[in-house]
Amino acid sequence: MKNPMQLFQLFLYYPVFLIGYIQHKLFHKTNKYAYLSFRKLYGLTQGKINRFFSDKISKDVGKYDMPATTTGVLGSFGQEKVCDITHQIREHGYYVFEEKVPMPICNALIEFAKNNPANTVPSKQEHEYIRFDPQRLQAPMYKFREQDIIKNNEVREIITDMNFFAIAQEYLDCKPINDLILMWWSANHLNKASSEAAQLYHFDMDHLKFLKFFVYLTDVNEHNGPHCYVKKSHKYKPQSLYADQRFSDEQITTAYPQEDIQVIKGGIGTVMAVDTSGIHKGKVVESGERLIFQIEYTNSLFGQKNESLSKYKDAFSDDQLQLMANKPYSFQRYIDEKRTT
Repeated sequence: MKNPMQLFQLFLYYPVFLIGYIQHKLFHKTNKYAYLSFRKLYGLTQGKINRFFSDKISKDVGKYDMPATTTGVLGSFGQEKVCDITHQIREHGYYVFEEKVPMPICNALIEFAKNNPANTVPSKQEHEYIRFDPQRLQAPMYKFREQDIIKNNEVREIITDMNFFAIAQEYLDCKPINDLILMWWSANHLNKASSEAAQLYHFDMDHLKFLKFFVYLTDVNEHNGPHCYVKKSHKYKPQSLYADQRFSDEQITTAYPQEDIQVIKGGIGTVMAVDTSGIHKGKVVESGERLIFQIEYTNSLFGQKNESLSKYKDAFSDDQLQLMANKPYSFQRYIDEKRTT
């Protein structure tokens, strides 16, 4: 039973969200206030609004017919394996793959990250891009621009990876949209948690429903920034943890049993699929540094703004372009010059 203030907020935010959602369907742009209202409604409805609209998207959009076996940087996956992985994500909120990304791919991305400028987070100056230097740290996080990341052959290979694509489609229950690629360094700067660098517990609400694949590009142990995830928190949170804010370790350990708070460690090339609407954080880096790559799929581009990358489509191989052309809904950011968000 909702109290009068919650009911007032529902009546306040829902029309703003609904009008903005309809506008997005018509004009492919997300209104800032509609998105902020959506984030508020996620908490007020405990995720019911996401599930309602996601179910509608699943019925309207449908799925691509997929082959019995898909291939990608982790090898070949049969449909049974894809379904098993998806089941575990639905159950726990995340899945850590047994297979690892091959070292040649990892080494190429590491080399890129060492030799190209990134945006410091938090930034001292807007649009300040500098190279990561572990001996002269200026921030806890160094984030690369999408338009730079996409220039890597290895990144384009991951973008068109059909294993990740098949898992995303099965999890989202509709044609998935590739909406984001990221890569960033995390380092021991000032030896304290940074909210801007996502080192405090929180949940993401990028879109109505989404799935992220992370690749560790450095060895990650207890001390250099492992990903921490609260098992099953993508399905259940106490009311106090639906607030759109950061949470302390004490708030999380009070709300969940210790065995549900997972610290995900792994060597170079470790891959995890994560529904980050569950509660998570990157642990503060105590020593060394962490480099991570991320690719995200969603069921709708309503939400967090992402830029079109279609002007870089000539960087893809003919085979990759053909694959994307066969699935234009999913790869619209890369091949549709008219698409905006």
